[in-house]
Amino acid sequence: MDSHHPPGEARLIAVLLITRSRSGPRLVFHYPSVPQATLPRTLANEAEDDASDLDSDAGAGDDEPDRMLSTHHPSAAPLGLDSNRGLKPDIDAGRDASSSSDDLLGYSVDSLERLLSPGAWAARKKFEICLDGITFLGHP
Repeated sequence: MDSHHPPGEARLIAVLLITRSRSGPRLVFHYPSVPQATLPRTLANEAEDDASDLDSDAGAGDDEPDRMLSTHHPSAAPLGLDSNRGLKPDIDAGRDASSSSDDLLGYSVDSLERLLSPGAWAARKKFEICLDGITFLGHP
């Protein structure tokens, strides 16, 4: 489990699009271009500081109006229309996304393609696979 987040808190790390054809599965798109499985330490420290500030403010009893209590995690922000800048398939960037020399989230792209494009066992149903604390959600 990621030590930077409280238990039960999930965050989106990346979006992967894998297609399956006669030639086999192929990773055709992923965002961000270099996904990270963990938050940079500076962001993790800021999140911990924000949480401790919220704890100390809660008991202060000041007369300020209630404010929304949330911690901002840039990697978990929903994609909006403005967010489409930089969304490009790897193929457009001149790279073959399924090159076996590429790694994504610490796994070879080949392995992820085979693992995340299940055959008959998934029977066109949503599935969930957990590897080393990372949960991959699939929807054929």
